[in-house]
Amino acid sequence: MTCYDGWLGQMSNYSGHRQVISFRRALMLATFMLLGYLALMILLRNDQVLRTTISDLLFPVYNGLATVGLIYAARSTKIFGRRLHIAWTILAAAQLSFTLGDVAWTVLEVGFHEEPFPSVADGLYLLCYPLFAAGIFLLPAKPLNRDELLKLLLDTGIVMSSTVLVFSAFLIEPLIVANKEDTLTLAITLAYPVMGLILFFGLLQLLFLYSFLFYFVRKLIIQSTEILAGNKLIQIKKKRLNF
Repeated sequence: MTCYDGWLGQMSNYSGHRQVISFRRALMLATFMLLGYLALMILLRNDQVLRTTISDLLFPVYNGLATVGLIYAARSTKIFGRRLHIAWTILAAAQLSFTLGDVAWTVLEVGFHEEPFPSVADGLYLLCYPLFAAGIFLLPAKPLNRDELLKLLLDTGIVMSSTVLVFSAFLIEPLIVANKEDTLTLAITLAYPVMGLILFFGLLQLLFLYSFLFYFVRKLIIQSTEILAGNKLIQIKKKRLNF
């Protein structure tokens, strides 16, 4: 029996334990909060200043609740092994970093009436990405044989190369052109999509490792990225021919 099989067995035994809040209730609460926020934004659509203030005040609350949920999850996973507990603890730390970024943003924009970008809030936001990726990589996964590992690497490689090509052409290049005069702003602006790619690759690994659940999703992602990359290559070739 592998560590992964033992972890699954422990999870099955724990499923009957009493929960502080059920998934259904948590989902209902999240839906209510989302709809309430959207309703406020619609009602205040003609008052941009008040909309911004309310958003700045609500986001730390929402992300704070998410942080509490992840901390609870981290505490609950102690009985399933050290690795799983560390993974969820890092995920909670990532969400905490994002929440603190929201707090810093709110203090600067609402409290001091200063432009919050670039600022210390960006550092806290950016710290969230590698922490989330690290937490994802530490989550237990089913061991792969040689053929499965090779297939995983090929699928991940296709998506990664295509994604980098699309990001660089449609997002990173325009950002460089728009912010080339301010080095600090350019660096922070580019850091967001780069960190987003790191997190995206971590999610890809998690998705591909559970291939028995996400076979069709995997195929859709691979085919979509191949099409996008192919279209971009065609556009690049056309531009070169025009020159």
